[in-house]
Amino acid sequence: MRAQKASCPLGQLAEKYKLDGFHRTTAHYKRDQVAAVKRFATLIGEDVPVAEVKPSHLAKYMAKRIEEEHGPAGKADLVAFGIACNWAVEEGHLDENPLMSKGARRP
Repeated sequence: MRAQKASCPLGQLAEKYKLDGFHRTTAHYKRDQVAAVKRFATLIGEDVPVAEVKPSHLAKYMAKRIEEEHGPAGKADLVAFGIACNWAVEEGHLDENPLMSKGARRP
């Protein structure tokens, strides 16, 4: 199993993404995307390393959002998280997007 060289906690990903991840986007898009990533980080744990996000975390998040009657928004949040992870890979903050790892399903 390959060791992760680059990773960061979920809360730090949200902050880095907020500061550096949005060029040529609207303020509303940025607000919504950052809010989605922060919701995910808050529920799963802001100190959890992004590289350690597992399918069970995604299921836990969706169950909570469905319980709150926000199921479709929960799926959109996971898509936003995936986009943030792709950005983090491109910027060198992560080695790989955990949503694309073996065993994980795309949102």
